Amino acid sequence: MISFTIITSDPPALRAALLARGVLTATGPRLGAEIAELQPYTITPGTITTPPVVDTRRIFLVKFAHAAEADEIAEEVQFNADGTRRAFTAATKLGKWILANSVADTVFGMAARKIGTAHWFIREQDAAPLGVWQ
Repeated sequence: MISFTIITSDPPALRAALLARGVLTATGPRLGAEIAELQPYTITPGTITTPPVVDTRRIFLVKFAHAAEADEIAEEVQFNADGTRRAFTAATKLGKWILANSVADTVFGMAARKIGTAHWFIREQDAAPLGVWQ
């Protein structure tokens, strides 16, 4: 299973990008892919007298399994010379595209790759504070 988190401030542009990359089809996620939206990120919890401060960006968990995972890793080297698994950004088609089209950044204090001006990719191991697939 391959999983990661995407945060976006422009959902229509994200949808267009995921359609172009083949993660989405016209009817939803491609076979073997799942996408779930998380609750908004609370920056400051509320109190009895003040409301919480919530980030307006949308957060999505993305998972590739079965056919989607097989397609992502097809013809890609999965292991380093020392036998350790290669990173998502080196061992999958989408990961290589993300690495080539992004810059290192942080979001909510987590390491991320910023794609354009409105999207952040976060590896599963870095996104634990937001939530991960079980």
